[in-house]
Amino acid sequence: MDVRVVICVPSGREWSAKFGMSLAGMAMHFIANRLPWAKSQSLTIYNKRGSILPQLREELVRDALKADATHILFVDSDQTFPPDTLNRLLAWKLPFVACNVVVKTFPAVPTARALDPLDNRGRVVYSTGPGLEKVWRIGLGVALIDTQVFRAIEEPWFLMKYMPNNTFMGEDWYFCEKVEAAGFPIHVDHGLSLQVGHIGDLEYIHDYCGAERRLTEALRTAYKLGAINSKEPQDAFRSGSPVQGQDDQDGKESPAGVQGQSGHRGQEP
Repeated sequence: MDVRVVICVPSGREWSAKFGMSLAGMAMHFIANRLPWAKSQSLTIYNKRGSILPQLREELVRDALKADATHILFVDSDQTFPPDTLNRLLAWKLPFVACNVVVKTFPAVPTARALDPLDNRGRVVYSTGPGLEKVWRIGLGVALIDTQVFRAIEEPWFLMKYMPNNTFMGEDWYFCEKVEAAGFPIHVDHGLSLQVGHIGDLEYIHDYCGAERRLTEALRTAYKLGAINSKEPQDAFRSGSPVQGQDDQDGKESPAGVQGQSGHRGQEP
């Protein structure tokens, strides 16, 4: 088959230098390394600049369809990724496969969600090793989509949707909702996800995910061993709950924690 990829970059006026180098490296790798199963392959890069993300994505897709693209690769301008990203995503030969991008908050969590009948926000899906997994929702920071998906779904493909609990559904989840209704599966490439970064005050990666969960487990283990007085984080770090072996400077105990945590867990990156 002929593979015609359009890389779609929605952005503001400026790009991160790390993103620019990632994009250049990926384009060069795709050109230099032929897809063994493709009759031919081509690559075009489109960029739309503005502040209304759903509109930028919508216009990029329209332009890609007019160019008769077979695949659209969304990459946001604050992402980093390895040179073989496009080739690896194409190799799955799936209608919609994405990377599990880490959101720019602490505690850091990835964007992928599994369906949870008891929680309309879904269950967080962590990337801990290689492999492919079907998911319920995913962000579009690094996402490859076969254009047959867009041709099968009526516009608008991307929309901010007001929810009954006084919040908004992001345009990426709105798209996933329409993809699901059309019968297309959504997958995450876990191995590639571990090599993708999200540029903010620092480069958010999967090493930062699950820190809160790991801390809770460690504290409960320490409690069982008698090292601390409480197994819950909010109690263990209160004054009067010393951790054995800590450096007690001036005889005072200092509370521990992450300052400036936004608390916007599970939202769009």
